[in-house]
Amino acid sequence: MAHSLTHMGPYTLDHRVHTSEDRTLFYAPQPAGTRIPFAAAIYSLHHTHRQTEHILELEDDFQLLQRLNHPAFPKPIQLYEGQFGFAREWIKGASLREMLTMIHQSKTLLPQDSIYEIMAQIVDGYTYLQQQTPPLIHGRLSWDHIILSVRGQIGIIGLRTHRNDAPLSFSSPEQATETFFDWRSDQWSIGAIFASLLLKESLYTGRPNPKYDASKGDVTHWLDRIKVGYPEAYPVVAKMLHYAAGERYRHPTFMMRDINRLQERFPNNQIHELGIALGQWIEETPPEPRQRIDSILPSRVLPLKEPMHTAVLEVTEQIEPELDALIEVTQFNTPLLSGSQMTSFSNDSKEPKLQIDESISSKTDTNPTNSTRLSTKKTQKDTVNPNPQIDDADITDITDITDITDIIEQQSSNNSLQDIPEMPATSSKRKQPVNVLNNDNTPALEQDTSTSHASETSINALSLSEAAMIKDVFAAQQRAILLMALNAICLLIFIWQVIL
Repeated sequence: MAHSLTHMGPYTLDHRVHTSEDRTLFYAPQPAGTRIPFAAAIYSLHHTHRQTEHILELEDDFQLLQRLNHPAFPKPIQLYEGQFGFAREWIKGASLREMLTMIHQSKTLLPQDSIYEIMAQIVDGYTYLQQQTPPLIHGRLSWDHIILSVRGQIGIIGLRTHRNDAPLSFSSPEQATETFFDWRSDQWSIGAIFASLLLKESLYTGRPNPKYDASKGDVTHWLDRIKVGYPEAYPVVAKMLHYAAGERYRHPTFMMRDINRLQERFPNNQIHELGIALGQWIEETPPEPRQRIDSILPSRVLPLKEPMHTAVLEVTEQIEPELDALIEVTQFNTPLLSGSQMTSFSNDSKEPKLQIDESISSKTDTNPTNSTRLSTKKTQKDTVNPNPQIDDADITDITDITDITDIIEQQSSNNSLQDIPEMPATSSKRKQPVNVLNNDNTPALEQDTSTSHASETSINALSLSEAAMIKDVFAAQQRAILLMALNAICLLIFIWQVIL
């Protein structure tokens, strides 16, 4: 913008109000010596944007204002083609963002009835846009483009023909992602303005990535605060800010109906007093500081906390992978066990048995050992010594042997096998038994030295435990495969029903 530009038609440019990408907005007071009854807002194109396409956009915006005849929209004054600008009516007042700043600085409250009156005037002006032929869409609604005049009336500015770039805090999810855009996107922006007036802050305040939040449209935190502080207005705001455009109001008249019901519950209208207080604040505050006010306002109604269901989802996401890993370990990643480990595992799964040391077994057998009783009956005919020194009391029935004697028999038989020398191989199927004597020259054990007989007991026990363990593993795998097949069938049925 050239510094030499100080006039636009009869208007003298007083100060710059706002600068956008392609144009600048100036304030011009009422010109002296003319019949023009009000001050003007002057739009002028930058020197770098005075191409034909930008000039045509400027003319379309001016013609759009000429089509409107509603108190909520400023009146057009004149198009200055030679100076690449136009003038419209200046609304003496402040934006809703500046109004909230004034309320915060003066430490006053914004009554609910005033909020509902402001929203009713906004919806009324937007309903007028939808009644045009064809229906008009604003596309840039925010608390900076809604002006509250000193007379307590609402003005809607920022209406442009070829722009729909609302700020992220007032952009619907489909507008933020550039998926589509229609009047329901404007409805979302109106709902965001409604929420900002109730909470005294814009949506996504304090979030590190507002663009991502706007694309998701997650406003649960702010809706929860409205539900606590303003339960009467919560259903209306929640419907406007619904993520799905089809779940919002089907027509602006339905929005007006619900807002009018809120006005009936809060009939005391104080918006005129609010306009007077705003006019006094404007006169006392210079324009430049008012334009530099940050959009993030303090004085929140409730502390900023994440909604409860978000934390629950995070916990669930951390638990689910652990459950999946546990299922894989128990079904498919069974550790390999040695023969002794598997035997002990099978024994432990039944009932614990008493472990007896060799010293205890030697003390228990004061007479010939209990293990000799069983071996004597089996090898009595094949023994070398035809007259073994065995008491008659030692020859008892096998059923009289208890669990402790069984353990002693097994341990003593294993010890005796270790002391038997290796015998040369013969053609006979059975080898000669060997007498193992104690220190008192009494036969401690007579054992058949057949190789198959010495190893059958341990091999059979080991094979049974391994077979039991493998059977359990295979059964678990079969159950897992069956469950996976059932889940796949259910998923296919569900997909088929959804497609049909």
